Amino acid sequence: MPKNLNGEKPRQARAVQRDEIILDAAQEILADSGWRALSLLSTAEAAGVSRKSLHTRFTGKPALAVAVWRDRLVNPLLKILEESLTAGGLLSTQASASDFEASLSSAAKPSQELLASVELLIISLFEKELQDEIKRDFSKQIINWCTPKSGKATRAICAKRAYVIMLVLGYILASRIPSDKESIKVRVTSYNLFESLQEVREPETLPNFTFTHLDEEIDFETGDPALEALFNATIKTVGARGFDGASINAIANAARYTEGLLFARFKTKLELFLAATHASNVIGLRKNNAAMLKIQQGHSFGIAEAVMMRESLKPGIERGRALHMEQLRVAWAVPDLKATIVKEIEDFIKTAQNERNYWAGDDAFNFIHYSYALGLGLSLLATINPNAYQLPFSVVTSPMEERLRQPE
Repeated sequence: MPKNLNGEKPRQARAVQRDEIILDAAQEILADSGWRALSLLSTAEAAGVSRKSLHTRFTGKPALAVAVWRDRLVNPLLKILEESLTAGGLLSTQASASDFEASLSSAAKPSQELLASVELLIISLFEKELQDEIKRDFSKQIINWCTPKSGKATRAICAKRAYVIMLVLGYILASRIPSDKESIKVRVTSYNLFESLQEVREPETLPNFTFTHLDEEIDFETGDPALEALFNATIKTVGARGFDGASINAIANAARYTEGLLFARFKTKLELFLAATHASNVIGLRKNNAAMLKIQQGHSFGIAEAVMMRESLKPGIERGRALHMEQLRVAWAVPDLKATIVKEIEDFIKTAQNERNYWAGDDAFNFIHYSYALGLGLSLLATINPNAYQLPFSVVTSPMEERLRQPE
């Protein structure tokens, strides 16, 4: 007989039914309001059961999250990833452009299950119990898909799989950003990517170029030593502990300033986080663009993009990637932070259109949304598969770039 949520002996049908109601409620809270809104109390109220029954079944919030992930979320997330890879001809020879478009469309306009799943993927960066559960099955499958095997999967095939996985995860994440979701259409981008995936290319030798700024303490160029220290301390502490786990005291200690000075500059932790992450994003985007342009002095944009992906996936910059994910996650429930991200996306669009003049016309928004989503998915893939940086992404980025440059 099957085990119940906690691996115990089978229980009465009524108790099992109550478990189902509890997990449904927890999933809905995660999808609609996020991790900060999830608690044993909020779940009990939403499920219409007593708080005592939640405490009897789960030791705490992380244990509840593990149960939701295992019983509700991991299979739908693996399913859409497998469908995308299969339709792209990366798990079988039966590639289908229409099925590929359909799977990417489902990611761009995700179900409640998919929204809740990426919320927990981000939270797992800071919750070991959840992280261990995700590694047990989900990460294991992703790594299996993306690991070259003699006679089964070449490095090129694995790079294509990893690219598609990043895009699917990124589309789900990007759906949280305020926008006219009805205007997001993946037809053109999915067609170009599908055709690029069908091309057989040998991996190209990439230039030995290092994005050193990804691993350096940020110079915010404020001219204010205290503000510089507070910003860097915020980024490091949140990157290591998550926003909810980063206390004002921990940030002040990391900055080597008093809490009094911190509150003299910022009314709340959220206000400090908003200011620090916005400043970090502006500088990071500028340095990324400068690095990309330098590579393009002797190489194509496709090669420069493959180098950027390699450098951004490398081990050693986990806190920066975690911060990127936390900013997005916290913004889902904070209007001011949402507005900041929307402004940054608008700036990203202007920069992208200036540098890539073929990103114009009716499909410009969809191409840029695709690029933004890919960057989000990259940060997640690096946490799921630490060896992904070794894959030759030029087998996708080069043909994609060439296709986009072709005249209509």
